[in-house]
Amino acid sequence: QHIMDIRKLQQDTIHWKDLYEDAVSKLEQIEGLCDPCLMENNQHFDKVKSAFKKFRDEKNSGRYKIKSPGVKDPNNLEKKSTNLDLSQSDNNKDECCTENTMIDNQVATLQLQLQQEKSRSSALENQVQKMLLDLQTKFDLEAELENLNRRLEKEFVPRVELEQLRANQETAIGRIRQQALIESETKLNAKLMEINQILQLQLQEQTQKERQRELLESQMKQEFENTRQ
Repeated sequence: QHIMDIRKLQQDTIHWKDLYEDAVSKLEQIEGLCDPCLMENNQHFDKVKSAFKKFRDEKNSGRYKIKSPGVKDPNNLEKKSTNLDLSQSDNNKDECCTENTMIDNQVATLQLQLQQEKSRSSALENQVQKMLLDLQTKFDLEAELENLNRRLEKEFVPRVELEQLRANQETAIGRIRQQALIESETKLNAKLMEINQILQLQLQEQTQKERQRELLESQMKQEFENTRQ
């Protein structure tokens, strides 16, 4: 009976180790979800910022060419038309400056949102590390119980005391195991839901920014074409 009890404790220990390794694997998957998300955010932000700068430079270059004076004509009517074109070009330049300011504000907003997402990811990583420490503490407690059982074997504890000790150990291990499973599942599900919400929010924000950018580019291109005409 004593040998059977020892074998049962060993089997329980192996089972608990498997649960621990499975929980660690799930937490590593969560960490893997955070890093690609940040990398994709950075790449998307750099791409949008580069597109805005390129389009702004092209538009400024095009409008300054409109403002350049042409060959002088002695005809008064053509001079008046030239003055009118110059005035319109000045107005267009002011509008371009206003639009550039709007673009700069949008870029600053994107930078702020990116910093906020980095802060959220850092907080999630800290929470994941805390969960790992909690699991490691429970694992160390089980190892300590196993060492105690080995010492009891060497000291030839009487059967009655051994049975009582075994019952206490099984109760303690069962309670720890149940608590660890409940806490692990609850925390993992909560973190997965939080990450999914963050990813969905980022996708919605990126889609909205992309639509705004496309609309702004379309308006600016149309305005540029109208100015050239």
